[in-house]
Amino acid sequence: MRHRLSRFQPLGWGDAARSRGESVRPELWPDAAWYPTLGPTGKILRDVGGRGRHGLATNIAAADLWSTENPFGRVLRFSGSAGGEVVETSYTRALGDFTCVAWFLATGAGEAFSRVVDKRFDFGFWMGRNQSSANSWGAGIRETSGDGYGDFLTLGDGSWHQLVCRRRGTEKLVLGNGGSVMSVTTVTSALLSTDTLNIGNDTPWRTSALDGCVGPVLLYERAISDQAIVELFDDPMRPLRRGRRVYAKTVSIAGSLPVVAHQRRMMEGV
Repeated sequence: MRHRLSRFQPLGWGDAARSRGESVRPELWPDAAWYPTLGPTGKILRDVGGRGRHGLATNIAAADLWSTENPFGRVLRFSGSAGGEVVETSYTRALGDFTCVAWFLATGAGEAFSRVVDKRFDFGFWMGRNQSSANSWGAGIRETSGDGYGDFLTLGDGSWHQLVCRRRGTEKLVLGNGGSVMSVTTVTSALLSTDTLNIGNDTPWRTSALDGCVGPVLLYERAISDQAIVELFDDPMRPLRRGRRVYAKTVSIAGSLPVVAHQRRMMEGV
């Protein structure tokens, strides 16, 4: 199912709170959050999680880095070339339980195993394409063998999607578009690598370039709830409104993830 983003508006720091007069409950405050809409016009992608783990664009001309034709105001744009294009953050923490939430749009095939987010596939985690398969995206987390094998969902190329990778104990959840598609498998609970988190290519080889765009990337050093995931699907800018009160009326859908009421209407195409 395609991700409809007609409700999303390009917002800057503080604009969301002023425009909607509400904010987010503490569970949705990320430990690191890379919002291209807040980045300057140069090569730095700002981490608004409060710890200064910013991103540096490498092998991408500043004029080519930003795309403004999207629901988020401004996003990272990658050409999929073999020249090592990447946005390398300074995030190196060894993760236990975690959740990574990213929004992306694939515009071409890119290199095999094109990455949206990567923190080393064999001893960390990654999110990206299923080899060179069209419309097939997922994620892998370190397993007992050491490799992070992927579990994949059908997410159509040419459309914006939310992709989520979460580890809770030994449970791995790969989820798309607020729960419209998902996969649950078992992995190791061992700490992940201290390699750098990259956006748009793999770590550390840079041989899995994405051809497309990446919007907000949120990282939580904990397993956030199903409800939190669908709240983020409903509004990726929600974490920017921390400190103001908010509530969400919830419903159940097909016995699966709870969703906010107007998000259910979006998912059903109403």
